[in-house]
Amino acid sequence: MSAIMPDSIDRAFLFFHQAVEEDRRSWDAPMAHPAWKFVVLDSDSTDQAAYQIVKDRANWIERRIRPNAGARGLTLSMGYFRSRVLQSASLAETAFSFTHSVFRCEYLLRLPPAFRMSEFSSLLGLDTLNSPSRILEVWLKYRQSAEGKSSPQLGGQLLRFFASQGWPLTYSELKRINSAFREGGFDKTCVDLLEGKQGQLPRVFTDVEADLLLMYGVRNQASHSVTSSQLVRQRLQEIVDRFPLGLFTTAQRLFP
Repeated sequence: MSAIMPDSIDRAFLFFHQAVEEDRRSWDAPMAHPAWKFVVLDSDSTDQAAYQIVKDRANWIERRIRPNAGARGLTLSMGYFRSRVLQSASLAETAFSFTHSVFRCEYLLRLPPAFRMSEFSSLLGLDTLNSPSRILEVWLKYRQSAEGKSSPQLGGQLLRFFASQGWPLTYSELKRINSAFREGGFDKTCVDLLEGKQGQLPRVFTDVEADLLLMYGVRNQASHSVTSSQLVRQRLQEIVDRFPLGLFTTAQRLFP
């Protein structure tokens, strides 16, 4: 358990990944063993050495979901999310990425404020937030591929997903969103999404739409730039809080 320390998160997840792989080779039901229970944050099962750590992280997610669930029409509980998504054999690697990103986000938020004000800390924050954004992309591609409608890029995947939910995002609007991030600036456009303002965006977006568009913006910024972000330094907590909401909203609709 000593490896699950703030400065050893990556090493800890390498150990747990190896343990899960060994369980897969050795047991008929590897998901019943402690390593997998850690990976899927099974806080209902006490027969694991890391139970308190798992419970704390599951509660960390719940604290970000519950206060905002009603306004977003979210009924997905942590237990249901675990059984329908994290424990899905087809999505096993995204379970690792999801839980790993939870640990990394929590670590960043526990850093002393002075540490979070450096330019490198914002790059580290963007890199950490890119992980749940990639998960969003994988989920959408997985479901849309099964329906024979997959797009190779997150923008196209979001267009299809929004359309399937009756949310009026058009290709023209997506181009204007891209332009806002590119010309208006990443920080300014994220602020508009966080605060429900139009700015250079095509319109004011709902909270549900804004959650996903924030993830889209971070995905592009983190993947194609090494530019420091003042917004990430100053408002990391607000951005982090929106990402579990975006993932739970997506999971509830993709994996009912």
